[in-house]
Amino acid sequence: MAETYKKYKNIPVTGLDLSKIKKFLNSNLPFKALLQPGLLPKGATVPEMIQQCLAAIEELLSKYQKYKELGYVKDELQLMALGQLTNNSKTIENYLIARSWKAMPEADKAKRLTKSKFMSLLNGWFTYHKDRIGWESVSRKPITMADPKNPNKIIKYYLSDNYHKPINQCFYPYDLRNHRDLGKINLSVAQSELKLLGMVDRFTNENDMVYFSPDSKDEYNAYVVISTLSNFPTTKSKTFAGVKTEFKKSINEIVTARERGKRRKREEMEEIKTEADAEREIQKRNQEIAEIRAQEAKNKELLNKIEYEIEKEEDYLDNINKIRNTR
Repeated sequence: MAETYKKYKNIPVTGLDLSKIKKFLNSNLPFKALLQPGLLPKGATVPEMIQQCLAAIEELLSKYQKYKELGYVKDELQLMALGQLTNNSKTIENYLIARSWKAMPEADKAKRLTKSKFMSLLNGWFTYHKDRIGWESVSRKPITMADPKNPNKIIKYYLSDNYHKPINQCFYPYDLRNHRDLGKINLSVAQSELKLLGMVDRFTNENDMVYFSPDSKDEYNAYVVISTLSNFPTTKSKTFAGVKTEFKKSINEIVTARERGKRRKREEMEEIKTEADAEREIQKRNQEIAEIRAQEAKNKELLNKIEYEIEKEEDYLDNINKIRNTR
């Protein structure tokens, strides 16, 4: 912890920087920001870190304000060293987190794989796409077909082979041996599912950016397998099951679109509310300032009257003394 203070105590800070970070933390933007690996401490949630970062910013602002009251700081743009505002390493760490957090793009606009998108892929695969494209983990009856390697030979092929064999050895109903992406991957769908499910607990927040272990190429290959298969066309489009599945898909898309619209509307209302609260606070402060100035004007007027009455009294006493002296 002490190393943090030594390393970052000379970072320049202004009052304007601190105010902008505080405004960011008090908005809904932290919940929208892309959380790159290492930005937040491992296992920390967004609400927890908002509170910790706000406490750090308030501490720094309080010290900054004291320097300002003493006349050492002339305006909000004057630079100060971070070490002048605190020697608490935890405060410095949370300030650095908040500063980096504020610079992050919105997750929805960043086109990066996040936990929410990752979970959506897995949920879509297990509840919809897996059945839609005919990928079965168990099959009782084999399919009789011509051997792809020898058209004159008839073989029996189980649909469950697609699930358990390496993806680049599958050839029914799709021949994937020469597929642009899947033809190079030696993982089965079953292995791919397990790899991806094992990654879920690695990420805490909805906007945590998903990363694949550099020590395991299979993690990324598993993602390629499931995401690629999820975009395959249906094999049941002319059956009742296929029609029902496509209908469910359409309904889900409508529901998702509605929810997305409601969420966007809520976010807009929250932003409006935040702006309205800020405007009300400004109006309140302006009114308080106006009342203070009005009271000061009244006090000044009263003081002038008192001084005038004192002068009159002094003039009266002077005249009395003059009359006495002439006698």
